[in-house]
Amino acid sequence: MKSVYAGDEKVAEFESYDELRVGENKPAFIYEGNEIVYPNPVKDGLVLWYDFSGRTNADSQRGIAEDLSGNGNHGTLQNFNYTAESGYDKNKLLFDGVDDEIAITTSEPISQMTYLMSVDISNESIQFFNTFNIQAYYLRKQNTNLHFSTYSDVDAQVSIRQPVFDSSERHRVSVGFILDRINNQVELIANGIPLGKVELRELTPTRITHLGRWITKSDSLDGSILSTHIYNRVLTPEEIAHNYTIEKERFGIE
Repeated sequence: MKSVYAGDEKVAEFESYDELRVGENKPAFIYEGNEIVYPNPVKDGLVLWYDFSGRTNADSQRGIAEDLSGNGNHGTLQNFNYTAESGYDKNKLLFDGVDDEIAITTSEPISQMTYLMSVDISNESIQFFNTFNIQAYYLRKQNTNLHFSTYSDVDAQVSIRQPVFDSSERHRVSVGFILDRINNQVELIANGIPLGKVELRELTPTRITHLGRWITKSDSLDGSILSTHIYNRVLTPEEIAHNYTIEKERFGIE
């Protein structure tokens, strides 16, 4: 049995991290020294990890998206107003759909990639896209489909649509994609399930530069991000399912 103390007062006891509660709630993060032991996503190949749990608009470091992977790929929040429409709300970062974005300047080029993000979306066509150098990876809810495209400059390289959503207007989902440049394949992911591979036109390794803003800077995500995980390798279906199980429990994804 392990114990959690606040000063000299014991506030919780638990046998495993999955069972830990402080009051009625599970803590956003649990550390052993400087290492995060909960949540425990797959760490092998993890190059960027953003999680906005516990952040508030009054934080002194509110303008920084901390990279929890330990690789120093911190992001700078740009154009956020830190209000109910643009900023932090409980465990998520709200984008205004106009010009909010996260700018990243320290990442290394990535050849193989698995990209996973948990998002709140509420309209019929919500874009949650990301630009990497002059290439852009574009995800959106398009009616009941999850739509993914890759662009180089302004030319579409590949476009995929998979039925994922029902007809309701609001969704909290975990979505993403795999770019497998060795086998020239791309695969969409929704709520921990790979959705089938499609041939990918050859693309060069990419450097992450922005999250939540289109390549032309004419549009921004209209919704919110709860977490983002980026890997420099192709995750297995079992690893994807492991990460989703954590996200589902933490954020109430259905």
